[in-house]
Formats: sequence, structure tokens, C-alpha cells
Amino acid sequence: MNKLLKDILAPQNYPTVTVSEDPLYPMYVLTNEQNMFGASCLLYDGLLKSYADRFQSDFYILPSSIHEAILIPAFSRERMEDFSEMVREVNATQIAEEEFLSDHAYYYSREEDKILY
Repeated sequence: MNKLLKDILAPQNYPTVTVSEDPLYPMYVLTNEQNMFGASCLLYDGLLKSYADRFQSDFYILPSSIHEAILIPAFSRERMEDFSEMVREVNATQIAEEEFLSDHAYYYSREEDKILY
């Protein structure tokens, strides 16, 4: 199942996507093939819209480091502060200062085709 989801979510011209094993709370790790500076994949033209269309929903973006971002399908914006707190905690305990990207989560709106803070 994981292979199938990766094939669906990561077309040949898009970056690597790793899918969590928990079907109730799916999480997708976005990075590049080298796993280096993969958070820059968020800037690829049309990438976020493509994933939102595949998820059929908006999603949260958790910038876990300069090397990757975690995408989590959203059903409401109510969890934004919870996710921001999670990002801050991980940054404080697990991320090297030079790999720090952001201290809060973001929300991608499928309808507006933009990242919201």
C-alpha cells in the first residue's frame, strides 16, 4: 500500500514522498532524492496544488528542517496551534541550529491555492 501511495503522490517530476503507516492520521514527508535541502521542494511550481488535489483537501505544512517538510491532510484549521507547538518542540530538542527552517506550522488552502500562516 505504501508503494502505491508513493506512486500516486509523487509523479516522476515531483520530489520524494514518504507515507506514514497510520491510515487515520496520514503524514507525508516531502523532500528530494538526496534528502538534502528538500524543504525547497515547497517552492516547486504547482506542487502544493497537485498534492491538495490528490488529498482532496487542504493540508498542514510542518517545516521539520531545511531538508524536509511534513504534509498532513486537514479537515479544519483548528489544529494549527497544536502543530505549531509540535514544530517548536522538535526544533528545540532535535534540530541543529543550522538546519532550522521555521518555528510554526503553515496551512495550505486548496481553494485559494496559497499558503496561510
